[in-house]
Amino acid sequence: MYFKELPQHIKDAIVKLTTDDVFQHRFGTDSVLNSIDEMKENLPEEYKSILAVLELNSFIEGKAVPSITPGMWALLWIAQSPFVINEKYADCKDTDIDFFLYLLYEGIGNGNLSELFAKSINYSKEVLKITLEEAVNIIFKSIKYAFRPLKLFPSGNNAGNTKPEYGADWLSSLVVRVHEMTGYTPTYILKNLSLTACCYYFAQWRRKQGDQSIYKRSDKEILEMQDERCCELICERLVELNVFPEDEIKKWKNLMMTPTDVNNSI
Repeated sequence: MYFKELPQHIKDAIVKLTTDDVFQHRFGTDSVLNSIDEMKENLPEEYKSILAVLELNSFIEGKAVPSITPGMWALLWIAQSPFVINEKYADCKDTDIDFFLYLLYEGIGNGNLSELFAKSINYSKEVLKITLEEAVNIIFKSIKYAFRPLKLFPSGNNAGNTKPEYGADWLSSLVVRVHEMTGYTPTYILKNLSLTACCYYFAQWRRKQGDQSIYKRSDKEILEMQDERCCELICERLVELNVFPEDEIKKWKNLMMTPTDVNNSI
């Protein structure tokens, strides 16, 4: 951020944001900033991705953990698992945790949801011998690793007002692309291949089609994205505080973004 060229009254208003509870809460919990931060290099997570592509288990909470597969994710979606349909997991129950981990460790079997659910009761405590807190941590990290390859995609490709659907159309579309890149059979892709690997192969398929937007973001690009989002949040709050009108957001945001020839923010 670069505030040198701003009028004094806007500079003063920005200083006051450092003690503004509303702004500080938004800034600290902003999902866009969090997603940008996730793009940074993370060798431990890259290691987990490599293990998944190699079809090896990861270790989470000291336990060997299998990877989520496409078929597993689709069944969790059709069963309306809160871990799939609700990003905040607000409606998560003990039975949801057990059901997720049962599929993760035991597989989808014949796909009979009633049977799978019955077999999953108390699975975390009685079979895995872990606490519910440890179980949830395994689930969260497994999902994070499964979709980590999507960081290669521009944010606009993952955004939208509608929730994604992971039904038969999604499954078959993914299988066709992964099969084209790997030659693996549909059954193997659905039941055995990690969703992490599938997403990476999908990224390669997109590149093969000529999509040049699929790439690992550089440190410079990540910093520029963070800078722009921070300036957006500042401007939105200043409008609410009547520092300047909404139709001037673009003007002041562009002025406070760090110029490419300035090394230090002020």
